[in-house]
Amino acid sequence: MISRTYLEWDSIFFQRKVEKIVVDDAFTPSELFSSLNDSPPDLCYIFTSAELSTAKRKALTDGGAVEYDRKIIYRKTGFTPSEQAEIVRVEKLIPGMHELSIAAGWRSRFNMDPDLHPFFHDLYCTWIEKGISDPESVVLACMDNATPAGMILIKCNGNDGNIGLLAVNKDSRGKGIGTRLLNACDNFYFSKQVKTGTVATQEGNKQACHLYEKNGYEIISREGVWHWKRSGL
Repeated sequence: MISRTYLEWDSIFFQRKVEKIVVDDAFTPSELFSSLNDSPPDLCYIFTSAELSTAKRKALTDGGAVEYDRKIIYRKTGFTPSEQAEIVRVEKLIPGMHELSIAAGWRSRFNMDPDLHPFFHDLYCTWIEKGISDPESVVLACMDNATPAGMILIKCNGNDGNIGLLAVNKDSRGKGIGTRLLNACDNFYFSKQVKTGTVATQEGNKQACHLYEKNGYEIISREGVWHWKRSGL
């Protein structure tokens, strides 16, 4: 099965028609490309199983698609509070937040795709700005004097929570700040009676994968994310 969706926000931001296609394990590349070529968007994100067969992988590549991400979804359930020092809630944009947001996306497909890379910094700066202003989100930071050494962006929807961004300054890594931010996230979830927390990262971001796994997160899914572009774009 092939599910195709127009993405209005992405289309406006990237200044081109953007769509998303999600395929199940039974899809055929010929069916996928027939759909795309009948009414081609400028850019399409194609979400597939991470365990594609060699033949399907080759067919996607031959058809012009490039896999820019191996996406991993982690989940954690059951949150207990703990004391947290030097963690504050950020309620307005402060110096250092843009840089941390950009650092959070260094392995992002939007950074890896050379056609989207020019938009990458603005995309992640917009993300943290929207997170700070969104009443359903919270941004927590570990401060080093007046400068954020690390930050985490969390959003809750009923009993479900999600980490959108997490980053630690390069000069502050190796000091346990990532774990402290995740503990602060647990505290926030506990206070909001959140039952399940999820976070997505890239398979190639080994540091992030290790951080989540050592703090109780378990892998629940993997998927490949491919970018296909209209010929002549």
